[in-house]
Amino acid sequence: MKFIVLFFTVSISVISGCSKFTHLKYSSFVRDLDGNSELVISTYPTWHPKRTSHIPYFYESLTSPKEVYFQVFVRDSVKKLGQNPHVKSIRIHSFSVQIQNQSKIVLISDYGSNFWMQGQSKNNELDIQPIPYYPDTPLRVDIELTLNDVDYSFKGKMSPIKEVSMSPLIFKLLQ
Repeated sequence: MKFIVLFFTVSISVISGCSKFTHLKYSSFVRDLDGNSELVISTYPTWHPKRTSHIPYFYESLTSPKEVYFQVFVRDSVKKLGQNPHVKSIRIHSFSVQIQNQSKIVLISDYGSNFWMQGQSKNNELDIQPIPYYPDTPLRVDIELTLNDVDYSFKGKMSPIKEVSMSPLIFKLLQ
């Protein structure tokens, strides 16, 4: 059975060509808070990928923008998704990033929810522009928050990541 699936997938790839997608992002910053909740800081693309190369019906190469948005989530450390029943009260006092020796960029100041996304109008009171992606330079992050009347402060680095995936072009047509 596995052989048939593999043969079918390879056949479609050869007949239909392939699509390469390059996703530029930074590694996630994850820290345990109280055994029930964890802090997750991650990045996501600012827009749709841009076509960087194209041979009709044979090959397509897409790359995400060279800028990223951030999101901060205090999630249930077991479920990972949805509402976090362990959050009784939360205040993110500050969240900033720093690129090399440049000035810190403050993304969050005095925010009262366990989920925040840069680029969303309701979450972007500071109106901060996207953060550039530097392929050889990690970002420094600094966050201070209070969860359920306990103060936390974390500093760390988020390394640049370049993820490349390939798929048959036919899959794109079927979407």
